Amino acid sequence: MVNVPKTRRTFCKKCKKHQPHKVTQYKKGKDSLYVQGKRRYDRKQSGYGGQSKPIFRKKKYSVDCREELKFLENVSSVTSGTKLKAFDKIYQSNMVADV
Repeated sequence: MVNVPKTRRTFCKKCKKHQPHKVTQYKKGKDSLYVQGKRRYDRKQSGYGGQSKPIFRKKKYSVDCREELKFLENVSSVTSGTKLKAFDKIYQSNMVADV
């Protein structure tokens, strides 16, 4: 379990100075049904013949928990990729002075 603060003071490219950023866990977006690989896979799966491609079952132990940094007043966001086994947000008063 890795304890990560809810807010972190990091550099904002727009303001050109360090600002408090909100830390959220990165979530994968919904897969599109119309990308070329999905269309090809669906075409191959249709009809008789069973499962045409291997289904991956050996998931790696460490999960890619990227933390997404969003500036509190602006819309701009920065993502930093870190691989963690678990992701837990905590409040640390010594990390952020006045948020």
